[in-house]
Amino acid sequence: MDLTEWYRNSHRTTIFMHIPKTVGTTVHQILKNVYKDQPSYFVDGTRAKLQAFLTLPEEERMKIVLLQGHMQFGLHIYLQAPSVYFAFLRDPVERVISLYSYAKNTPVHYLYSKINQDGYTIERILEEGLSSEFENGQTRAIAGGPKVRFGETNNATLNM
Repeated sequence: MDLTEWYRNSHRTTIFMHIPKTVGTTVHQILKNVYKDQPSYFVDGTRAKLQAFLTLPEEERMKIVLLQGHMQFGLHIYLQAPSVYFAFLRDPVERVISLYSYAKNTPVHYLYSKINQDGYTIERILEEGLSSEFENGQTRAIAGGPKVRFGETNNATLNM
């Protein structure tokens, strides 16, 4: 048995937290191939998809060996098997610049019109508290979500 086969059959759930703008799409495709014959679930970052996961019958959730997508830390409490999380991090400034560029060039992004029609800059988005993704988004994801109000992330949040 090779390492990949052992890992897939190790009776634990792998949870990949895809923090936006941190090579997650590439990793998602790799995991999709590695776990192609295993029960998996993808959370796309929408409340509807997260709610769909939370309302899966328990017997279905217990079969999941790969949970991945745009999510916050904490979904392991809905799974029976031991879980292992992983995520990729990126220089925070480079990540925010990339996120801004993505929002500016993606018409379906919730900030697209603010940026393109109203002239919002990164600074203005931060000043007005429009998106927690721009304000320590990686720390918030790993800490378990928006438990801290905008502008109040600190070392305690990082330690979570």
